[in-house]
Amino acid sequence: LLGVLTAKSKVASAVFGPPMTVIKSTPVASFAILAALWLGRERLPVFVTLLIVLPIVWSNVETGVKQVDRGLLEMARVYRVGTAKTVFGIYVPSVLPFFGAAFKTAIGLAWKAGISAEVIVNTPNSVGQKLFESKAYFETVDLFAWTAAVVLLNLILDAVIALVTRRRGREEATDDKD
Repeated sequence: LLGVLTAKSKVASAVFGPPMTVIKSTPVASFAILAALWLGRERLPVFVTLLIVLPIVWSNVETGVKQVDRGLLEMARVYRVGTAKTVFGIYVPSVLPFFGAAFKTAIGLAWKAGISAEVIVNTPNSVGQKLFESKAYFETVDLFAWTAAVVLLNLILDAVIALVTRRRGREEATDDKD
């Protein structure tokens, strides 16, 4: 929604653009340490993950909205196509590839950022805590095992996303033929 808002409003872009730039350039560790003071250790990984993922999704959606075919929008206006049909028939299909690309990139960064935040603040009962303990006690085998588990989970998630994306693409192709 923020991407749509900033694509459509220069004021919103001026208000939200600079903070997004700051968020993109601030190290995960800085966010984790500062946010731990305010949020506590349990909520911190979700917050840090959101901060890392938000600028990626926002900028891609904003770009997608700006790239919508103006000819299609003009046609919708001339033929008095309703707002809902314009949104779901023109904007959503046009922005979906941008959102999909952002989502694929954001998933990997979300894992890394969330677990990094868990390590930094030693979140109880988390993968980050296990990684922290492995480092603290020089348990190299445990460190590799937890790292492998995270990588494996990310690979599985990527495969599921690719499967859903391919299935969705086939459904759209079938719909286009009808």
